[in-house]
Amino acid sequence: MDTSKRNIKMCEEAKKLQEEWQPSDWDYVYCKRERVFVVLSGYVTDGGCYGHETPSKDRLSYYSGSCDDLSQGKSYKEFHIWLPRQDQLQKMVGCNKNIQMAHHRLYQIAEFWIGRDLRNMEQLWLAFVMKEKFGKEWKDGTWKKVS
Repeated sequence: MDTSKRNIKMCEEAKKLQEEWQPSDWDYVYCKRERVFVVLSGYVTDGGCYGHETPSKDRLSYYSGSCDDLSQGKSYKEFHIWLPRQDQLQKMVGCNKNIQMAHHRLYQIAEFWIGRDLRNMEQLWLAFVMKEKFGKEWKDGTWKKVS
C-alpha cells in the first residue's frame, strides 16, 4: 500500500472519487486529525487489522464496528482520506468483468504510463481511473481537466 505523502495528496485531491466512496471492510484510509493509517474492519475478534501492516513508520490504527455506520456519517469522510487499493481501482474500470477486458485494460495502462511521473502501480491506476472516469490528469500537484 502506497502511504507516501504524494499518494495521500493525489487521493485527497480526487474529490469525485472520494465522494463516491462507500466505506467497507478492509478499506485503507488516512486519518487527517491523528495522522495515522486505518484499516476498516467489522470484525471485532481480529482487532480490525488482521493481515495488514503499515509500510511506513506511522502507526496503524483500526476501526472495528459496522462500516454501514461510517457511510452514514459525513464527518467520517471529512477527516479521513480513502486510499483505494489497486484491486479497487482496477474494478472501477472494469478489470474484474472478464479476462479479455482485463487484458485490454493492461495494454491501455502500459501505454498510459509512458512519460508520466507515476511512481508505483497504485499511483498509475489512480491516474488511469481519474482519466477514464472523470477526464482528469495529475499535473502540478492537482487534478486538472484533460483538454
